[in-house]
Amino acid sequence: MRATGSTVVSQLIDSIVIIGIAFWLPGKVKTSEFLTVAASNYSFKLIVALGITPLLYLGHAAIDRFLGAEEAHELIEQSVKTSEEEAI
Repeated sequence: MRATGSTVVSQLIDSIVIIGIAFWLPGKVKTSEFLTVAASNYSFKLIVALGITPLLYLGHAAIDRFLGAEEAHELIEQSVKTSEEEAI
C-alpha cells in the first residue's frame, strides 16, 4: 500500500506538471481544458494503480507459496544487500 500511496501522489504531480508545461504554459489550451485533461489523465492513472494493487499482492503470495516464505524473504534480503553494495 505504501507504493500505491506514493504512486497516487507522484502521478498527481506528473499529470499537472507535464500537461501544464506541454500545453497550458505555451497557451495551446485554455485553463478549463487543461484542468479537464489533467483530471482525466490523473483519474486514469489512479484507477490503474488501484486496480493493479491486488494483482501485486496475489503475485507476492504466489511467490511465497512457490518458494516458501522463508526462502522468499532470504532472496529479498539478498537482493537489497546487492543493490546497496552496487550503490556504493
